Amino acid sequence: MKTSYTKRALAFWLAVAMLATGAPAALAREPDTGTGGSTSVSGTTTTPTTPGETTETSGEPDTPQGTTELNANDQTLNDLSVGTAFTSGSAIVSGGQGGYKMTAKDGTIPSWLSLTNDGKLSGTPTEVGSGNVTVTISDSTAGTPLTKDIRISYTVKAKEIAVTAATVADKTYDRTTTATVTSVTFGSDSLDPGDYTATAKFTSADASESAQATVTVELTEQG
Repeated sequence: MKTSYTKRALAFWLAVAMLATGAPAALAREPDTGTGGSTSVSGTTTTPTTPGETTETSGEPDTPQGTTELNANDQTLNDLSVGTAFTSGSAIVSGGQGGYKMTAKDGTIPSWLSLTNDGKLSGTPTEVGSGNVTVTISDSTAGTPLTKDIRISYTVKAKEIAVTAATVADKTYDRTTTATVTSVTFGSDSLDPGDYTATAKFTSADASESAQATVTVELTEQG
């Protein structure tokens, strides 16, 4: 009986040993270091992540080189006058590579109107009038530039001239208000006599040593 008991105990111990040591090597756990974080499984290491986290990949991220389209809207230029330079307050086009250019697509671009490299309209109108033109704006993208078509409408009014003084000639009392202009002084502008006409009337037909007259000046040329 004793011998038989000993054999059964030995057989039981061997079975337990096989279960404890018989796991495949690829799934054998490494000793726990007690530091937490990573768990190693036969040569493969995984790092736990929490929801919402992202992982970085090797290499530098791509950096966009400009955008793939031009943005521009139709333009209406109303507050323009002959001889007065203007520049749009902000760029009328954005995107692409900059270095913008403007060419006519439908109609004719006024000789005084241009587009700066940074996308602003500018110019000095040379004549009174209004009109519109469809233009193609392009950027400096190498190979095939990006383009955008817009319509530009404009209205140019006559140059505003400030008259600061005028004189009229003395005359013999004749019971009329007619007067003859002898000189006109303008503000910051210098005009030749052929650029304007000036007419005058006394405010009263009565004789006076300090009579007042109303002088009307009209421009005959714009420049």
